[in-house]
Amino acid sequence: MLLSIDDLIDSDFKTYGQLQELNKEFHDKNSVYVSISPAAGSSAPSKAVLCDTLAWTERQSLERHDIERIFTSFGPRIPVQSGAGVKFLPILNIDCTRPELDESRAIQNAFQKITQTPWGSTLTSKDGRDFVVNLYLADTSEDLRYGKFNTDLVRQVRESFEKEVQSHHPEIQVHWAGSAVFQYYLRKGFDLMGLLNLLMMILLIVMGRVFLGAWKNSILFFLTVLSALILIYGGMGLTGCPLDVLTNALPLMLIIAAIEDYWFVCHAFPTNASQGRHWRRPFRGLMLPGFFTSLTTLIGFGSLAVGKLGIIRRFGAWAAAAAAIEWVVLFVFLPALLKQYPKLRAWMIPVNSPSRLKTLRLAERLQALRPPRWATVLMLAVIPLGVLGARSLHVNDSPLKVFPLSSPVQVTTRYLEETRGWQADSSLVFADFNKREFNQSVMDQIKKWPNVSAIENPYEVTDYLSQGLDPGTKAWVEMNWRISPAGERLLSEDDVGRGILYLKSSYIEDINQMSDDVAKLCPHGECWLAGGLISYGEFGERILKTLLSSLGVSLFLVAIVLLYLMISLGHREYLSVLLSAAWGPLALLAVFYVGKFPVFYVSSMVAAILVGIAGDNTVQYLLAAKPGKLSEGVDKFGAASVQVSWTMMVVSGVFLGSYFTPLRTLGVLFIAGFLLSLVGDMTLLQGLLNLFGKRGSTRKATPDPRR
Repeated sequence: MLLSIDDLIDSDFKTYGQLQELNKEFHDKNSVYVSISPAAGSSAPSKAVLCDTLAWTERQSLERHDIERIFTSFGPRIPVQSGAGVKFLPILNIDCTRPELDESRAIQNAFQKITQTPWGSTLTSKDGRDFVVNLYLADTSEDLRYGKFNTDLVRQVRESFEKEVQSHHPEIQVHWAGSAVFQYYLRKGFDLMGLLNLLMMILLIVMGRVFLGAWKNSILFFLTVLSALILIYGGMGLTGCPLDVLTNALPLMLIIAAIEDYWFVCHAFPTNASQGRHWRRPFRGLMLPGFFTSLTTLIGFGSLAVGKLGIIRRFGAWAAAAAAIEWVVLFVFLPALLKQYPKLRAWMIPVNSPSRLKTLRLAERLQALRPPRWATVLMLAVIPLGVLGARSLHVNDSPLKVFPLSSPVQVTTRYLEETRGWQADSSLVFADFNKREFNQSVMDQIKKWPNVSAIENPYEVTDYLSQGLDPGTKAWVEMNWRISPAGERLLSEDDVGRGILYLKSSYIEDINQMSDDVAKLCPHGECWLAGGLISYGEFGERILKTLLSSLGVSLFLVAIVLLYLMISLGHREYLSVLLSAAWGPLALLAVFYVGKFPVFYVSSMVAAILVGIAGDNTVQYLLAAKPGKLSEGVDKFGAASVQVSWTMMVVSGVFLGSYFTPLRTLGVLFIAGFLLSLVGDMTLLQGLLNLFGKRGSTRKATPDPRR
């Protein structure tokens, strides 16, 4: 399971090598940033809290071998020259051996002094009320299921702090931040996805009971989907394909692909054994339509494989494989199962229960709706609006948007904004640290940028540590700082230096603008921005390209399939079929455009998927109708289309309970998209047939197996 942006970005990213080099040179990839603030009304932390935290920090340093560096509010010091030597006296200097000694005034003064140091923007708040322990954890080879870093280390550190410090001081407020903590909460979200998948299956069984009238029927569908899922996850494991936020949602994708074929088979199954029709007839009659619906669905998902992002390419490839496997399982495996166990055949027969008949009659009434000509023409206006919208979409994303506003990650971010004026950090890397004049001039310009709250400047650090010292001692101090743990945080052994930028916004529009501006300041590679946030910015740049390229490929290929079927079957309603099939996804793009909704990496794939889904109903209608009488296909299977769309919308609602905000948004988009696709496939198609005088017979056809 991929949790870190380091693992999610592709090796062909411009920032990929810079990010890897940053992690190698400065060893602060997995940070745990702990901010401890006193109870409301207190001007500074109490001595007891400080002493207990200091003792806990020292124990962590001694007992844990997975901590590479610790950077705390106890660290800042003041240089004092004494004769030929120099001493560095800690600013926060408390006597923990005498707990009865009142040092509250000294503590308050110390924190005010820390705000004036080069580390004032990170080690305490603007008013000097809180203090910080920043731990940098090492990668691990013990558990690679979640990438190179084991997020369970974060849990261990938190539990240790809560037991040894927080339990003794319940009045304090503790906020956890940092890249390691971010990955920790991502993993928690992944763990909850299993419950959502279980809920999805339960909901699917209930929907089968409502629309098919029997629990056994829906359970048989559940077992069919489960057998396909085993093949999909087995294939992913065999090929080493990782799970991420998108591929973890494959069960829903497979269910979406399977619902339509199974529901149509059941719709065509004889409800009365005395009708004398063989049980295999629905499978044989729907095998060819099912093949083409699976093909269009495969195209919708497979079009994502041409995208610019690896995370979406992986999802598209395996979702396409799921669509293909679903067809094999439903039309090869399931009939073989029914042949081997004849008693299961009765499970397929829809039961005329009151709930099924009621929903079926409602679906038939909706299917019978015919939009007037003016409404049909008005609906067509959505198509150019959707095309225009595709060209006018904008990307606005941030790593923080993965989590809801109520999550601890978002709560901590708001706290950092309120107390420090920033919500994220990034690194301004200098190829040659010794070019101080040029590097300093760059930082002076960047510090004025509106998105930069503060800069941890390595030159300000050396000036601070050598203030008031004679030239010889200054050189000695700077030399020793370079090889100290504090110096290694800003300067590598290869004389590659960096300043740490504290940013007011983590939205990729702002980040990418900064990257472009830094490139102008350092046109020959003298400096550059690097870090997970910078790479995520490039990640976002490819989102819109993914949307447009996958949508274009999907529309083109689905149109070819539909044209092939119409020519082969003798249908001539080319324009009506193509416009109605494309209407759903283009209508969704029009909603994005009119509502000025931004695009992010989940929403970038929705339209292409909907193209594949939209073609499914159209294929069923084409193969169910005689040449020149396409309306017969709508009459026969329109009600089934309505039920399928209802089921897809209800099952997609499971995503609303996801831990991740993008998947909640995906659920909303799918619900809207399935509704719009149904309107386009069925309602608009009938309106277009009326408009062009090709509706033909309006006789209501009973749901019989096909020829």
